[in-house]
Amino acid sequence: MNKISTLIIYILINQSSWAHEAPVNISKTRADQCGRSSHAGMGSIYTNSYEAEIKLRKQCQQSPSVVQLGNFCQEAISTLNYSENSTLNDVAEGATNLYFKSYAADVLISEIEISGVSPKPLPKCLKGIATNSKPHLEARKSSLKPENMVSAGVLMEIYDGGFLSFEFDNYTERLTDTFPVLFKPKSRGESLSGLVEESLGDKYEYSNKDGRSHADIMDAFNALYSNDSTFSNKVNSKISSIKKEYANSLKTKLKDICSRTPMQIQKEHPEIFKQAILDMNDNQRLGANQYLCKQKDYYDPSDYDSDCDGESDKDDPVPLDPFKPNPNKSHSGSSMTNPPYSSSYDYEVTQNKNKVELKTKLSFDTSTLSVEDAKSFKANLTKCSETLEKSMNDSYEDLKKENPNFSGKMSTKIEIEFGDFTFPSFSVTKCYCSDCKDRVVDPDDSTTLLFFDNYISHTTCWEDLTDTQKKAVEEEFPDGEYRWRNRENAANLTTKVDCKTMKHEILHRFGLPDEYSDRNSYPYNRIGCNIMGDYNRKNDELIEGRHIEAIISPEQCK
Repeated sequence: MNKISTLIIYILINQSSWAHEAPVNISKTRADQCGRSSHAGMGSIYTNSYEAEIKLRKQCQQSPSVVQLGNFCQEAISTLNYSENSTLNDVAEGATNLYFKSYAADVLISEIEISGVSPKPLPKCLKGIATNSKPHLEARKSSLKPENMVSAGVLMEIYDGGFLSFEFDNYTERLTDTFPVLFKPKSRGESLSGLVEESLGDKYEYSNKDGRSHADIMDAFNALYSNDSTFSNKVNSKISSIKKEYANSLKTKLKDICSRTPMQIQKEHPEIFKQAILDMNDNQRLGANQYLCKQKDYYDPSDYDSDCDGESDKDDPVPLDPFKPNPNKSHSGSSMTNPPYSSSYDYEVTQNKNKVELKTKLSFDTSTLSVEDAKSFKANLTKCSETLEKSMNDSYEDLKKENPNFSGKMSTKIEIEFGDFTFPSFSVTKCYCSDCKDRVVDPDDSTTLLFFDNYISHTTCWEDLTDTQKKAVEEEFPDGEYRWRNRENAANLTTKVDCKTMKHEILHRFGLPDEYSDRNSYPYNRIGCNIMGDYNRKNDELIEGRHIEAIISPEQCK
């Protein structure tokens, strides 16, 4: 019996130490996590691919010491009586091979099962590899619920159906990764969307530019699905056939897991590979370091510049840690993308001795406001920004408890300027109807042309609309006055904005993405009970330590 086979037997006996440990429990519903009712809640687990890459690239920059690796492998070595010629790397690499094979087998088996098909008979080797732990089972079940599958199909049509669909490449990739049952091949999703479109008729409408009608379509679908048994039976039958076809295709791939290396799993099942990295415990990641960091197709030092200093890791004697503040390095002008939208930020992070200094200057265009409104807004923003500075500094203290890379103190300074700017950080208006942008043609605008419609300005307050404009809005939205409401974003605020929203939008300027589920734009299970996520009374202004880590150590350098 070779050493790897012996190792597999040993680890299977001690499976408890190889359970797949998730960094967060995403199987809980939104109601469980945030005390709120759930929405269409797509149960995605495949949304952290860059994070997975960074975790092991970071590990690759510092190989574990003999002592660290020895502690990891000692029990296996003493139990299996390895010969003197055996190395710690042999044990670590064998464990890594087993981890990725067993993780992939567990996912594929449970994907087949939740699609309504039996994975048996299993290949003989899988009986010794699969642990049957079924990682993230509830989240993956959620993605196969009828409402979520239909919602994904509708979104793909919205964002992939236009002439300029390349703008949403990242967004559609996330949909494809989350719902492979629908989009591999895509014709499956089209067959389901076609059934829904045919049944909904005029209510299946997504002609607006920003995809906001997704919510309207899902409202119409839910109503028909709940009240028309013939329609619901057709949808359920279609979904059942799609799931079975998908499951049978996975059974073929399952047979190949026995002979696959981790790098082959990465190429054939990239989402599973990356999620396996995220779910590793510290010891498993230590062992994976010995295997993955040597793979040119995973981590090639000549292709990476981890500290963004212009020198590749291969030629850099000190490539540094991409998650640690770089002394006197400015990150101004970088950008982070949260598809399909993006948040640009411009700030400086410097480290002076044992103090991290975070500075930014934000401009607010208040030129359209009355003197009284401008004065009130300035007072509220000034007070709010001061509390935000303190909250960010306090969160740095939390970060130090979570991550030993960080120490000392952090000082945050948000400089604010008001005036009439051509390119302000924020435009401030009395009202801002973001949900209504490019939705309602202005009946009072005589310049409306045949091919170029002029829409009612989304900075107009409801009470300032004319009767004909209000009628046009209500024809588009049955609850017109409610829909014509303020919804601020990372570039537009209103005079009625509350402090929590101000802080949320300012933090976007530091590059933090939204962490809430929104069936209009963010239909992913990326729930955070904090200021960037879903609010509740306990943590509606919470800034987590990981948020500060992301801010002071940008993940992407451009």
